Amino acid sequence: MKDQNQGIEVMFDIMFTKDTKVLKIPTLQVNDWTESLFRNYMAYEQFFPRGKPTYFVDYVVFMDNLINTGKDVQLLCKSEVIDNWLGDDEAVALMFNKLRDSIYMMSEDFYYADIFGRVNEHCQRKWNKWKAALKKNYFNTPWSLISFLAALVLLLLTLLQTIFSVLSYVKQ
Repeated sequence: MKDQNQGIEVMFDIMFTKDTKVLKIPTLQVNDWTESLFRNYMAYEQFFPRGKPTYFVDYVVFMDNLINTGKDVQLLCKSEVIDNWLGDDEAVALMFNKLRDSIYMMSEDFYYADIFGRVNEHCQRKWNKWKAALKKNYFNTPWSLISFLAALVLLLLTLLQTIFSVLSYVKQ
């Protein structure tokens, strides 16, 4: 498996590359004191003078947009974006949702606005929507892909048999 965090230096270094269309997010270790740590940093940033960057607030907003349920956390754990030491995926989802609710003032210069724009632009393309729907609805298990490939091989063999039958009839 390719290293998910290759080229990433710090927690806030989230990238969406144009060429590979991969969203790279550094690993965040979530444990018992993560919520209180984030709350303290966010409280500190909320009292910054206007115009100062609010990295933790913006990071929480970004992660909250990715995480709604425990299944989202499970997917992020599988992708090595979250290292869940709490053990309960729902608890991590609830933590980010509660952190987002405690933000009373958003920064005018959202740190991840460019990434949001590029990801949304990528997701709004019809081809990408169709591809995602196809994967979700028809190829969500390995067996469905194997069945499709087997049916495709049978269809090709039937087509070849028909072509050879027509060719042998034409020669006579």
